[in-house]
Amino acid sequence: MKHIWLALDPGITTGWALLDDEGRLRGTSVWGTAELKEALDILIRMSFTAGYTMTVVEERMPSAGGLGELARKLEAVRADIRKIVEETYELPVIWVTPGEWKPSRAARMTKTPPKFNGTPLMTHQKDAIKMARYAQEARRT
Repeated sequence: MKHIWLALDPGITTGWALLDDEGRLRGTSVWGTAELKEALDILIRMSFTAGYTMTVVEERMPSAGGLGELARKLEAVRADIRKIVEETYELPVIWVTPGEWKPSRAARMTKTPPKFNGTPLMTHQKDAIKMARYAQEARRT
């Protein structure tokens, strides 16, 4: 059975990347808060339909703190991801913190492409790629 890694860099703009077990980039984009739930659901279903099993790598976000508008939006993003990934599909999740993956050898050595399908990559996409590579390397050791 084929396996794929879905890395999520959650935020007001959530970057994601799909990597195969060899670390090749198979897809990446960014989602805004309005499209997140539906787009994530479709991506997971399409991966299953294509015959993949999936491991999710998600950045554990520090608490935004307070009750401000930004904190509420970030908590809604977390809840939307949790609902789809953990509750609906019951996918295995590897949680990583920025302090873990950013200084890692895998993150430092991963060369992210400047573009995917002709579109320049945003920082959130590059971070998702590096998080996936970090999780893949950690799984091998």
